[in-house]
Amino acid sequence: MISSLVVTTNDGPPYMVLAVDDTTGPYYLGGQYWREGSTQRFDLEVQQTPSDGKIVARSLPNADRGQYNVQVAWYTTRLTGPATIGLGKRASEYATVTGIEVFANTTPPDAPAVISQSGTAGGSFTIIFAPDLGANYHRTALWRGVPGSTFADATLLRWNYDTSSEVAITGSVPADGARYWLQSENGSGKTSAAVLVGQYIP
Repeated sequence: MISSLVVTTNDGPPYMVLAVDDTTGPYYLGGQYWREGSTQRFDLEVQQTPSDGKIVARSLPNADRGQYNVQVAWYTTRLTGPATIGLGKRASEYATVTGIEVFANTTPPDAPAVISQSGTAGGSFTIIFAPDLGANYHRTALWRGVPGSTFADATLLRWNYDTSSEVAITGSVPADGARYWLQSENGSGKTSAAVLVGQYIP
């Protein structure tokens, strides 16, 4: 029934657009969407006149980094608002899509470039890096793991929002040593590759 569903991000705030295969008969498309975990539902805006055999429906603007569900069905009468949903006029089963992730910006920033780094187990560290200062940059995270660990096991230490061409981060290294990574992200939470900074061991 639903032939395509896309999240439009180049026309202001993000919103969902569905294309539904047209059907034979005097039926009207109706549908709703809602944010995961919420009981509040919103009607889809439906263009009932088919184009290339498709009926198009869209949501209102969605929240960045939100997760949504949507359902549509055919009705024997044209829906005029939420009050008409569920009045026994539905002529088909619901077609439902869940777990739709909405991101206003799907392009991550480039990975931060490490300019210099130094550190001593039980002492301090200094990291100087250059962030990607393009339109997709929001902030850079400093991650730490035990010596020999992988990034998947690292723990987030802090965020850095500095937009200088060179950014310095300092801190203390545990006595048992540690390994550090940097990773940048955009405002929608899309992340760059993680960059291994260094490892400081006793």
